[in-house]
Amino acid sequence: MHQLPFRSIVVSSDNDIYISLDRAQEYASASGSQFVLLPGAGQINAASNLGRWTQALELLDTLRAKKLEGNNRQIDAACVCAKSPNEQRPQSWVATQVQHSAPVAAPASNPHGQWPL
Repeated sequence: MHQLPFRSIVVSSDNDIYISLDRAQEYASASGSQFVLLPGAGQINAASNLGRWTQALELLDTLRAKKLEGNNRQIDAACVCAKSPNEQRPQSWVATQVQHSAPVAAPASNPHGQWPL
């Protein structure tokens, strides 16, 4: 896996049934992403009862603020992980279509290609 051509954040928990904490941290490191741990959150999705997840908005604001500071990696896309290949994503989760200077592919250990969008 190569570093993403844009700033990114990987958010995971320490008890996700679909990805280990070590693997999530490996993805963050390999992609050049900031890692954020949500202890005890399980699989982070609509079924996790996170309610209005204001921390996600705060994380996006952090990325936007870094862009304003002139960081050389631009904010280009958002990633959303589905818990299974059959899970439907709400329309509000669909990322804006962007062009990247390098192709971005899901890691081999994620055969369903669920991230990035």
